[in-house]
Amino acid sequence: MSNNLSDDAVAEIEVIVRAEANRMRNTRGHRGRWGGSGLNISLAKTTIAHDKGATETIDLYSGTTKGSETTTGISPDAYNRFADLETGKWCTAIFIGGGWELIAGEC
Repeated sequence: MSNNLSDDAVAEIEVIVRAEANRMRNTRGHRGRWGGSGLNISLAKTTIAHDKGATETIDLYSGTTKGSETTTGISPDAYNRFADLETGKWCTAIFIGGGWELIAGEC
């Protein structure tokens, strides 16, 4: 069976499916459906200055080529226990205890 979709169209569909899967995984009451331990770690960027001890919005990123990741369109709030981060800095976020937390950040 031949593929009638371009590579770009397939890549766009993959991004949409991944974003919807992540949205459902992080919706209260739906996490158990996705199996595994519920551990979800994601590459992210700060959207505004994110001070230690504050909860701010971040953008989640993904991609198959390191250094060329793009935003997933998912922008959850995340708590920062560690150091202050400036706007637009790369960070790593983990979904634990019912919410997102930053676990590392670009200096």
